[in-house]
Amino acid sequence: MQNKSLQMIKAILKSAFGLFLYSCGVYLTVQANIGIAPWECLSMAISGKVGLSFGFVHTVSGIIILGIDLLLKEKIGFGTILDALLVGNYVDWISYFRPIPVSRNLCLSIILVIVGLFVMGFGQYFYMSAGQSCGPRDSLTIALGKRFPNHPVGLVQSVIVGVVLLIGWVLD
Repeated sequence: MQNKSLQMIKAILKSAFGLFLYSCGVYLTVQANIGIAPWECLSMAISGKVGLSFGFVHTVSGIIILGIDLLLKEKIGFGTILDALLVGNYVDWISYFRPIPVSRNLCLSIILVIVGLFVMGFGQYFYMSAGQSCGPRDSLTIALGKRFPNHPVGLVQSVIVGVVLLIGWVLD
């Protein structure tokens, strides 16, 4: 029993570390100032409208999506919950220290995006290899993919992020 508990603790810590790296990548892509991913666009737009931090809005949206996942009876794990609770808070924490200012130089911006995507991918490796389930947004894609079995999951994902991006754009 103790061995199983230790394995679970290691997996949770590995997930949390991966999510921290992922959040560092999100921070870098935001600081690049040449565009952001759809879910970040939505969080940034809502943040600007309501005056709350980007990370707080990202966390609240993750919790709401987690609730939708549960309503759709999608399987969640510790990783799903950690993702919802940690990514936004990590980004806010990193932003508090402002290690990298917002870029005003296109070449630097491109470098920041490339490095940010690499760091996000490296973080995803740790997060996913811990085997603690997928994040709430990915769980939503899986849940809706099951409800539309005649459509490729890629199309379902594209529609979701398209709608999210459109809402973020309209709110901005």
